[in-house]
Amino acid sequence: MNGWIKLHRKIEKHWIWQRPDFLRAWIYIIIRCNHETNNVLIGSHLETVERGEFITSISKFSRAIGLSPKQVRNFFTMLENDSMAVIVGESKWTKISVINYDTYQEIGQTKGTERANKGQTKGNRQE
Repeated sequence: MNGWIKLHRKIEKHWIWQRPDFLRAWIYIIIRCNHETNNVLIGSHLETVERGEFITSISKFSRAIGLSPKQVRNFFTMLENDSMAVIVGESKWTKISVINYDTYQEIGQTKGTERANKGQTKGNRQE
């Protein structure tokens, strides 16, 4: 779990911003997602977890965020209804897959960001 995550300013206009507990849960999901594909051993089963996914359980997620298990299930339903995530529940674990993870957590910088940073650096040097 090393490194940075990207958080777009437009999140302020999103429904998730209106509830601090939901915002915390969403950021927790982004932080926990794999940034590269890995295999995870669950009991005696090897599960492939792709970039933008992670495995947890309702109870573990509930404890980490401070929501009741029912609130977590409702939150997961809201994420699925808004096409933000796909939640696959098994008997002992839950896989969360963030839709458009690569769009918002791309590797490297976009050309526009590079140009903006270069311009900022130049502007700072001139002062």
